[in-house]
Amino acid sequence: LAAPINLFYDVTPLSQIINRLSRDLTTVDTALSNLVGNCIARGWQLIAILTLMIVPIPLMLVAVPPLLWVTYRINQKYVSCSRELTRLEAISRSPIIETLSNTFEGMPTIRAFDKIDLFRQDAINLIDENMRINFGLQAVNNWFALMVELLSTLLLVLVCCCLLVFSNSLSPVTVGLILSYGMGLQDALFFLLKSFTSLEGNMVSF
Repeated sequence: LAAPINLFYDVTPLSQIINRLSRDLTTVDTALSNLVGNCIARGWQLIAILTLMIVPIPLMLVAVPPLLWVTYRINQKYVSCSRELTRLEAISRSPIIETLSNTFEGMPTIRAFDKIDLFRQDAINLIDENMRINFGLQAVNNWFALMVELLSTLLLVLVCCCLLVFSNSLSPVTVGLILSYGMGLQDALFFLLKSFTSLEGNMVSF
């Protein structure tokens, strides 16, 4: 009775250990490094696009900061929801692994006592709970993508209006360059915020 207790292996469920040694380590080894690289690359791309718009059209300095502030506020709401949903998804995944592991190990006993339907229903309930959280996470992602697209389109419309107003003072080459790079504003902004949010969500969900 006085034997020492290992505070990790004797307390932590086997499913959580398997989860840590499988998906979590894969996320640390592969996903996080890619997300950091995407954040840096997309950040510089966004800075380059905004600079290309502001230098020929200084009036954009009036429109860009408010739109960036609105984008920041939307991103804050999205980060809080996505972070918690990612954490809940990771928590709800562990019981599924544990149930499947116990089912495979105790298959002869389950068949002997004719409890197949009971274990099947338990697995279905756990998977339904995990899918419910995944559905909420996908809904939040789609909402965020829609809002970023709307803000990016609004900024691009403002750029086009400014190009029309200052068309006499801008060369066709400059207008074409701004429009060409401006079309990539939506992707640059969305993937920057998505990569940053995914980076924070994956780090918090461990």
